[in-house]
Amino acid sequence: MSITKEFILTVLVFLTIFFMASVWAIDIGTSGMLAGIGSVEGFSFVRTPSQQYHLGLVLAVTSFFILCVIIIKLLLIKKNEVAQ
Repeated sequence: MSITKEFILTVLVFLTIFFMASVWAIDIGTSGMLAGIGSVEGFSFVRTPSQQYHLGLVLAVTSFFILCVIIIKLLLIKKNEVAQ
């Protein structure tokens, strides 16, 4: 299976959106913990600010690591390995 430029671009855009959602979750969780709120309106399956914050951290670390691996792979890949 050859890796096309469109596939790489699609994966990078998806992971960037995933990373931004995790930053949003961290923001909501932190705001909720600082305000002393018992319930936050973040992801529908997470209600407490602490859970929202930690879910955001896990998503951020995971998506950032995958983004870094893909970018390093792209920097090391030979030009003829990427299909036009």
